[in-house]
Amino acid sequence: MRDTTPISSPRLHKPRPGPWRRTTQAALWYLPLIHVGCPALVPWPRPETRLKLPPAARGAGIALAAIGCWLTTAAVYTLVRYGDGTPAPHDPPKVFVTHGPYRYCRNPMELGNFLMLLGRSVCCGSLRTGVASLVFAVGTHAWVVLVEEPFLLRHFGSAYRAYQARVPRWGWTLPWLQRGEAVHQRWRTSESTWEKSQSPRLDEPTCL
Repeated sequence: MRDTTPISSPRLHKPRPGPWRRTTQAALWYLPLIHVGCPALVPWPRPETRLKLPPAARGAGIALAAIGCWLTTAAVYTLVRYGDGTPAPHDPPKVFVTHGPYRYCRNPMELGNFLMLLGRSVCCGSLRTGVASLVFAVGTHAWVVLVEEPFLLRHFGSAYRAYQARVPRWGWTLPWLQRGEAVHQRWRTSESTWEKSQSPRLDEPTCL
């Protein structure tokens, strides 16, 4: 009788890339999308005027951009190493991650990108990039509050709710941001409680 067992080939079982390689692959599409796409979406007259800033301001811009680059890289690497995923939509994290920069900020990757855009605008004296950084900040905040956090609450439940109570959304706690976040959390809790109360119970008879 002929053996029909498939012969394993090393080409069919490629080893998974290491954390740093996957981080680099994610950064190669993620960073250009943010730092080229956001300024390109801001309409601006040409030629763009540049502000003449003192060397100290340019140095501060370089420092902001460097901090943002480090924070974004650390956040992506943490997702790859502990969450077994990347920021790419086709390869999201499989595990809820609270390590590394996520211990101090719930959205370190978005914060790092904002700092890079802001630092770039200060370093180059670019008003267009500065406006793009503000547009990115407002759009990201709306996305996190309206889309990402409800998604994470549905998937991780009480674990993510405890994480929300323990770690600030943007790494710092401003009174008006804290009040707004508390109001939003109470609204989400009351909404989920109402949905549970409206769902039929298993022990209740149903009318056919």
